Amino acid sequence: MDASDILVIMNPIAGGAKAGTAGEVSRLLEAEGLRPRLHLTTGPGDARDAAARAVAEGVDRVAVAGGDGTVGEVTGAVVGTGVAMGLIPLGTGNALGRELGLPLKDLAAACRIVAAGRTRQVDVGVCNDTPFAIMCSVGFDADVAHCSHQGSWKKRLGKWAFVGHFLLNLCTGGPRRFRVTVDGQTTEEQLWAAVVCNASHYTWRLRFVPDGRLDDGGLDVVLFGQKGRAQLLHEVSRHWCSGGVCELPNTRCLHGRSIQVETDPPARWQADGDVRGMSPVDIGVRPQALRLIVGD
Repeated sequence: MDASDILVIMNPIAGGAKAGTAGEVSRLLEAEGLRPRLHLTTGPGDARDAAARAVAEGVDRVAVAGGDGTVGEVTGAVVGTGVAMGLIPLGTGNALGRELGLPLKDLAAACRIVAAGRTRQVDVGVCNDTPFAIMCSVGFDADVAHCSHQGSWKKRLGKWAFVGHFLLNLCTGGPRRFRVTVDGQTTEEQLWAAVVCNASHYTWRLRFVPDGRLDDGGLDVVLFGQKGRAQLLHEVSRHWCSGGVCELPNTRCLHGRSIQVETDPPARWQADGDVRGMSPVDIGVRPQALRLIVGD
C-alpha cells in the first residue's frame, strides 16, 4: 500500500462520536496529506476483524477512532505485527489516550499526531490469550463493566453510567476468596477485585499505579482488600474527585510478569473494559510487542 494510505477503524456509537464525526475525521486526515479508508464498526469483534484483514493486506498503520473497547480489539489484531496503531480518542474512558497524553477533545490535534507518525514500542498484557493494552481485572469492577454494557445507561449517561452501576453493584456484591500468584509467590485473601495494570491509568480519572509504565516489561497487580461498602465508596469517590491517584488503605500492589488469579466462587474478568469470561485467569506480558503512534 502507498505510504499515505491509512485505515481508520471507527466506532460510530462511541461516547464522543456525533453524526458528522466520521466525515470530519476523514477531512482532517486528508488535510494532513493522508488517504484515509474508513471502516465503521457494526458490533463486537468487527474492529478486530477489520484490523486483521488490514494486516493481511500489508498496511503499515491503522488509526482507531473510538473508545477503550475498540482500542482493545484492534490491539489484539496488530500486536506483534509491526503495524503502527494511532488513536483518535472518542470513548468514555479513553484510558490509553490519557496514558499517552493525547488530546481528548480536539479531533484536529489528534489527527495531526496520527499523520506525524512518531512511534513508540510498548508492552502488551495477555489474559487467557486475550491481549490488553491498559488493564484487565477480576471481580467487582468486571461486574460493573458487565452491567454497564448490558443496559441502555451507557448510551444515555456516558461515563456516569459506570458510576451508577458501581453504586448498584456495591449494594448487591461483596468480596470473595481470591488466590493470586505472582511470579510463583501466592497470596490468599478476601478481595473485592484484583486489577492487573500495564500502565498508570485504570480508566477516566482513576490511576491505580501512579508509577506504572507501558514499557517496563512487567505488570502491576493491585489487590483491593476487604472493607465495608461505606468505606469503599468513600475512599474511591474521594480519590476519583481529587484527581485520580488511588492510594487506598487495604490496597496492595505487586509487580511481576506471570500472574494467575483464582476465585471462590468464580468471578467475571474483563480486559480493557470488555468482559471476556469467568475466572480462573492466566496473565502474562509481551514486552515491546505493540507499536503505537504517539505525540511529542
